[in-house]
Formats: sequence, C-alpha cells, structure tokens
Amino acid sequence: MPSSDPHGHHDWHSHAYVDEWISTDATRDEERQPLLRRVAELIPAPVDAAIRVLDVGAGYGALSQCVLARFQQARVVCQDFSEPMFAHARERLAGSLERVSFVTSDLMEPDWTSALGESFDAVVSAIAIHNVRYPERIRAIYSEIAALLVPAGCFFNCDLIFGEPATLDVQLDWLRDDGLQGVDCFWQQGRSVIIGGFKPS
Repeated sequence: MPSSDPHGHHDWHSHAYVDEWISTDATRDEERQPLLRRVAELIPAPVDAAIRVLDVGAGYGALSQCVLARFQQARVVCQDFSEPMFAHARERLAGSLERVSFVTSDLMEPDWTSALGESFDAVVSAIAIHNVRYPERIRAIYSEIAALLVPAGCFFNCDLIFGEPATLDVQLDWLRDDGLQGVDCFWQQGRSVIIGGFKPS
C-alpha cells in the first residue's frame, strides 16, 4: 500500500537531497542516453521542425537535452514538481535555454496542466510518471496528457511497469481509451518500456 505521503519518501524540495540523488542517478546517464535518444527519435517530425514539446517530470533535463539536440528548432517546456531539479536542468540545458521554459506543478493535482499554455506537438516523459504510484491517478494523467496534444500530436512514455493493476496491457488500453491511435509498446526490457500513441489528425 502507498504511504500517506503521495510523493513517497523522496524530498524533492530539498536541494541537499536532490543533489545527492542526482549524484547517484547520473552515474547511469551513459547507459540511459541511447534509450532517451530513442524516445526523441520516435517523434515523427523533421529534425528542423519548430515543434513544441512537453517533458513531463523533466527532472534534471536528461530527456529534454535529447529532444533539443535532435530538433534544433524545437521549444521544450520542462514540467516538474521540484525546483531543485530545475536548478540542475538549467545547468544541463545551458546552451539551449532560449528554447526552454520551466513549469513547476504537481502531477498529483488535476490542475497540473493549467500553467502549461497552448497545446503540444509531442509530450514525452522518462522514468517519472510511475512515481505517482496510484494507478487511478496515472490513468488520469494519461487523459490529461492526451488533452494537451494537437491533432496528429504524439505521446511517448519511457517508464517502469510494475504489474497489477496497471499492467502493460492495461496502460496501453488507457491510451486507446483516451482516443490515441497507433498505440503500442515501442521498446521493452524487463519492466522498462516505451509506450505511446498518436492523436488523430
């Protein structure tokens, strides 16, 4: 059962905690980069397209960095719950900050999208949404993301699947129920997957 704290034991508002967490997590950057690049490559747009991309749970900017590198005209909105994470993201993305904006909001709250502005050509996420832990809330987040997409927009989520009640097949069905087409698991290794789909044009 989840604890009473919807964010688990993580103290994402603590600079010291986030600094320590990143110092450990960043050791996996080299092995994770090909997977994050794969997410960016799934976005079906020309590399010179001026697309608008939302990175949900952007953290310290690893996935955003891959999107910005692939799409030189893209604008990326980084969404996260943690200002200390954004401090690290600003350092990582320093060479592209003119194309990046940061929105602090809590995925546990249904209004987390209210400050994001207009719709997006693509929404991506990496190893973030599963941290919500409550299947009913994750299901709602998928619906809220689908509503953000422009016609023919896409959503790709690189995340962990933990089984019942939110199995891989169940989560794919959630995306279909939200009206996305071409829904599939585009990559899988153990519990790690990339799932997603496309809004009808």
